[in-house]
Amino acid sequence: MLVYFRCKNFSSFKDEAVLDMRAVKAYKEHPYNLIDGDKQDSLLKVVAVYGANASGKTNLIEAISYFRNIVRSSFQSNNKNENQSSVLENYYFPFFLSEETQEGATEFEIVLRL
Repeated sequence: MLVYFRCKNFSSFKDEAVLDMRAVKAYKEHPYNLIDGDKQDSLLKVVAVYGANASGKTNLIEAISYFRNIVRSSFQSNNKNENQSSVLENYYFPFFLSEETQEGATEFEIVLRL
């Protein structure tokens, strides 16, 4: 189960963007939408991502997809002849509207609960 996903310096995200599935403690409107009824650490079953046109909704989904593909390809490229950095170059898509981020690292972080 996804707890949260974070990305930085990817596509239209210069700064950190977070998709957080943890419920706030004051959440009382729809108790059936919570997993693990424990008020301290409950997760949302469903989340809606909405916003204006060109606000980054699709890029958030693409960031998750890029991260998934990076993890998948890292397990497939166990061949010593294949350079790991060349595999990662296929997924390097930084924020291009700032010179400081064009050479910077793209960051992804995901927390899952099994």
